[in-house]
Amino acid sequence: MKKEAFLGIDIGTTATKTALFNPLGQAIAFSSTRYDLINAAPSHYEQDPYHWWVAVKETISSLQKQTNFGDIEILSIGICGQTPTFVFVDKKGDIVRPAIIWKDSRAQKEALFLKETIGEALMEEFIGTRLPLEASWPPAKLLWIKENEPDTLRKTCKILQPKDFINYKLSGVLASDYWCSKGLVNVKTMKPSQEYYKILGIKSNIAPDVFPPSNIVGYLNKEASRELRLREGIPIVAGWADSFCGILGVGAFAGCGQAFDIAGTSEIVGISVESLCEIPPGLISISTEGFQNVIFGPTQSGGGTLDWFIDKFIYDKELSLEEKYVFVEKAVTSSVVNKDSMIFLPFIEGERAPIWNPKARGLFFGVTKSDKLSDFAHSIMSGVAFNIRNIFELLETVYGKEIEEFSVSGGSSRIPVWNKIKCDVTGKKIRILENIESSVFGAAMLGALGVGYFNNVADMSTKMIRIKEIIEPDIERHLIYEELYQKFKRIYSLIRNEF
Repeated sequence: MKKEAFLGIDIGTTATKTALFNPLGQAIAFSSTRYDLINAAPSHYEQDPYHWWVAVKETISSLQKQTNFGDIEILSIGICGQTPTFVFVDKKGDIVRPAIIWKDSRAQKEALFLKETIGEALMEEFIGTRLPLEASWPPAKLLWIKENEPDTLRKTCKILQPKDFINYKLSGVLASDYWCSKGLVNVKTMKPSQEYYKILGIKSNIAPDVFPPSNIVGYLNKEASRELRLREGIPIVAGWADSFCGILGVGAFAGCGQAFDIAGTSEIVGISVESLCEIPPGLISISTEGFQNVIFGPTQSGGGTLDWFIDKFIYDKELSLEEKYVFVEKAVTSSVVNKDSMIFLPFIEGERAPIWNPKARGLFFGVTKSDKLSDFAHSIMSGVAFNIRNIFELLETVYGKEIEEFSVSGGSSRIPVWNKIKCDVTGKKIRILENIESSVFGAAMLGALGVGYFNNVADMSTKMIRIKEIIEPDIERHLIYEELYQKFKRIYSLIRNEF
């Protein structure tokens, strides 16, 4: 008898990850392939969607080499990915231009125009949720394309997300989920607002058909089956944002009061709540039928900030990225934190939550002649942790009480010293999960939910999610970090106008 399994795919910003999980949530096989960003001009970030497809093929091939696929029955394919990223496809499903990814903030003029002509209140009516009218969000990107590349808009049949493009390659279906297509459709009605598109001067038919994330939208077709050497006809669900699948993978959608930090290229910091009352500016809420309500803040800085530091300052080309992580961890573990430690504002690409300032920039403060590479690396890790704490404090105003512990997952949670820094900076317990790659895990869970293998999200989470360990904060270090954190906030407050 074949072993049952669920296939998860995560189209991330810097890598594609695929994994097989059994119904108990145990990983059978895992693979990852990295790729680059195209950064041709300041604030411009793009990718070639075909690189994602190549990565999917490579990682699935790797899974097949790791285990005997002849003994496994894949019941579903769940997929998630970076968002909001614009993938422009024509009527044949071919790529019109490189994808404009979520961190791209070129549309600052368009964002200002939207603030002045539509405003956040009316925009919320059009798209069904509150979004900051910032350069990195879909409405501004949409207007930028219209103003700067009208030919791209003329050739485009649909605007998809990265995971939607992969779903198209798998099934031949052009579709999305309603949340990832926010800014293209109203997330409540799941239809485009005709008044919204009329104001923008764009035809609304570029919006894809959208579905709830766990809905089956297609099946593995003959061509993809042959190319991937997988069984034809495997059900494929609409999929979701990598952040939301990460939230699903840590169990926050299963019940109230589950706090989390999804530590990827950026950080997604949030908590599940009983009801969505008044949400402070800068936070985002999601309410999906069958899932617990969640509020969260997405950052621009996170693991990608450490990758930048490693790329720029660790010159040993013989070391792999994983070896460089080990090198940095050993260095930071040996560093000593005190009230005069260097402080880093991690806003090297602007920042989203909690300050929402695309013009903010990074800053090393308090550098001395005696500082070593380990001190710089420590300041980067603690700077990201300070930003996380800032978001948690904002979340607590909505939650109504102190958050005492949170789960951490994602690629950066592989670095134990960073987890400990986050623990000591926030003063909160941290839960480390068995499946730290929670986004690809959540994608597989979404597929399991779609084919009805579990009764509901709570049932699935109970049976599939396991805690590996719990980290307790060090009180003495927390008090030192408290001084540094307050200084971190004062520094930004004093210099923000200079940006």
